[in-house]
Amino acid sequence: MKRLLFSLVIALSVGINAVDAHEPVSPQVRLNSMKWSWDKEKEAATYYLRDVPADMNASLEEVRLRFGDPRPVTRLTVEDGRAITYRVDIHSLTPFRIQDGRIYYARYSAISTGCMLLAVDLKSGKPIWKTNLKGCGQIEHSKYSNRVAFEVEKDVAIVHGNETSGQYIEIVDLATGKILANRQFNIQRRRSK
Repeated sequence: MKRLLFSLVIALSVGINAVDAHEPVSPQVRLNSMKWSWDKEKEAATYYLRDVPADMNASLEEVRLRFGDPRPVTRLTVEDGRAITYRVDIHSLTPFRIQDGRIYYARYSAISTGCMLLAVDLKSGKPIWKTNLKGCGQIEHSKYSNRVAFEVEKDVAIVHGNETSGQYIEIVDLATGKILANRQFNIQRRRSK
């Protein structure tokens, strides 16, 4: 009995030491534990103005690219207090973040599937990386809605996509643009006949 109890204590202590509670959790494991959620407020580019760093200014302006153009675009202008550092034409639903001398933003169509996440150096204005997200995958459709929002946590972007055919969350490395994890929710694919 003592030998059995001793063996059990040894086995438990080895098992506890083998799984260190302070080990970093992989992005995919973290993502698999996340539940799908959507915050409608985060659909608008204006939402992201509140998180602009104190030493930067960002503004959104509705402009028409051509005279008589019925559909205006939204122009995002970033300034460092002295001069314009970056300007890009987006749409009113484009999420963006400014952090550590970079701007991160999503480029996508509100009426078709897919999304690209971009990082641009604000000093040079040059792209650092761009990544096509996995999202919901290739979807056949005729009527479609697509919305994207994201947060920045330390060194990753957590992207939430809300499409007609389903939803997804992706974790993207801010330094490289590499997709670290992808999870899809409620994907509805059209069946082949």
